[in-house]
Amino acid sequence: MQNMIDSPDIRRPSPGKLSFDKFVSMNKKSFDTASPPGPLNGIRKKRPHSKSRQGCIACKRRRVKCDERSPCSNCTRRKETCTQVDLFHEESVISCAATQPRLTTTPSKSASSEDTKLNLLHLELFHHFTAEIVRTLSFPQIWPMLIQQSFHEEYIMSTILCMAAAHHSFLSPDNPRYGRMAMQLLTKAVRLFRENLCQPITAQNCDALTGTSIMMHYLSWINIGFLDEQQPGKPLDLSKDQLFLLSDGVQRIFMQALPFFWREQSVFIDAALYSPRRHLEEAMWKRGENPYRFADAITRIYDDPRFQPAIQTTELGCPIPSPGDEPVVTEESPYNLGLVIERGLPTVSTTPVGVGETPDESWSSLEIYRALSTFGLPPCRSERDAFSCVARSLSLILSFVDASDTQGGGQLLTPEMVPKQADFDRWFFSFPVMVSGRFQQRELIITGDSRALVVLYHFYRAARLLLTEKESWWAHERSRVMEAAILKELRARGLGVCLKGDM
Repeated sequence: MQNMIDSPDIRRPSPGKLSFDKFVSMNKKSFDTASPPGPLNGIRKKRPHSKSRQGCIACKRRRVKCDERSPCSNCTRRKETCTQVDLFHEESVISCAATQPRLTTTPSKSASSEDTKLNLLHLELFHHFTAEIVRTLSFPQIWPMLIQQSFHEEYIMSTILCMAAAHHSFLSPDNPRYGRMAMQLLTKAVRLFRENLCQPITAQNCDALTGTSIMMHYLSWINIGFLDEQQPGKPLDLSKDQLFLLSDGVQRIFMQALPFFWREQSVFIDAALYSPRRHLEEAMWKRGENPYRFADAITRIYDDPRFQPAIQTTELGCPIPSPGDEPVVTEESPYNLGLVIERGLPTVSTTPVGVGETPDESWSSLEIYRALSTFGLPPCRSERDAFSCVARSLSLILSFVDASDTQGGGQLLTPEMVPKQADFDRWFFSFPVMVSGRFQQRELIITGDSRALVVLYHFYRAARLLLTEKESWWAHERSRVMEAAILKELRARGLGVCLKGDM
């Protein structure tokens, strides 16, 4: 220590004996090599280096420097997955050290936040349709196929999303969000559906078009907005009710696609051959009751002068022939089922059908009749016969309403005597399609004919009593509102709705 003090390079005088200037001159060499004075003078200066600000997650977790490569050398040496995240650009980069290439996912700069919300809502609606709505719909065979095709056809997807939004609106009527979305999607779905209907029905599109028409029929059940346009004090106007107006189109599409269904063994064959009417009829016969005991009472309404309008004319002002003068179904009519069945068609050919072609061969007349029984009634020669067919079909369902009203007689009902709820749903859903050709030939519904109103009143009343709100949500509001509106209209005309005689 003494030698270091006596060294010529560093000579330290004793304090108090030397002036400051002399002390500096004695140690000039040491001051010349020292660091300049400053706030950090006397602190060891760190070696300059670059910081790793975009290092991978593994290196950050281990608190080691990352070379910011992809993959980095540390992860490569440790055989780990190298994951780098750029927090400023919301970009994620995932790379595997040995084999996997670099994958980059960057949000689209053109997509706005509003578009993202709409897409998320669409996902919510699609999930709601598959998880909650499908099980409440008739024709269970067709929905897996339609859901799969919705990824390839925008008009199918738009209709599915519209149904989901309508169901949400039914569950939450105080939330206008889903109601607005349902209207927007309906406008888009109808436009796209019409564009596709302009193309010929082929083996490739028959399932998609028919399935979408069925969903449109469900939406027609839900839509009762035409009642908002009713003027106070005016007669009930059903000319804008889409349920029966569009049913004609559902039947037309099904008729044109039916040969392709059989040729391609479509799922619609099983759906068409299933008859809820047969199961309902068997259940009522097993109770020992006649399911058609109201048919004559309904038919007599047709001949009752009180229910007949004074003058009925066509849109061109021509008088409509009286019942029995001319057949309603003509050879040019697309619903001339009588001619189709009478002529019969050969056995189906194994030759594939090309796009846009119509098969020349089809099935036996018996199979045609069975298939059409779901979407159409047997052919009738006059309007009165058509009304009688509708009365017979309505009588079947009214027998269950009467049985529920008179319950308590002590009869023990076995499972065979109680029809499935799905059969009720299917019958009510198909009724407008079955009778549309019958009523619309004489515009009974469009013109507000009292005979048609009586039938519709009992139809909606039966739907309100026999269908459940949860499973038959699509019919709940319409059946309740239309029953009251039609009853009010009939009473204003001085007409009753009681079916006397055979009751």
